Amino acid sequence: MICPRCGMAMIVMELDNIEIDHCFSCGGVWLDTGELEKLIKDYSSGMVWLTELIPAEESSEPRLKCPICQKEMEKLVWALEEPVTVDRCPEGHGVWLDNGELAAIIRQGASIDSQIASLFEEIFQKI
Repeated sequence: MICPRCGMAMIVMELDNIEIDHCFSCGGVWLDTGELEKLIKDYSSGMVWLTELIPAEESSEPRLKCPICQKEMEKLVWALEEPVTVDRCPEGHGVWLDNGELAAIIRQGASIDSQIASLFEEIFQKI
């Protein structure tokens, strides 16, 4: 898969049947639909997280294209203590998280399985 942010090839990492497409060039992460929910230990919390995303009013970031369907993704904000802007495919293929955004989500209370959190800490060095 090609990174929607920088155009470099991404590496697929897998842990407990969860595939994470990671760009080592820009540090971004692509999660297919359902993968974010699998990462979040409490599934109901995952669903709450997804429903709390609101459209970003304005963003200085360029609009990215979905790496699967090439349609322009929508910018959504998860607005808690530290707002996180994510890109979501309008066709429901998945979510793009720029470098540090997955770590910010985890820091703000998403309950992540400790094995997965350890992997993120080792790879992303942001948690």
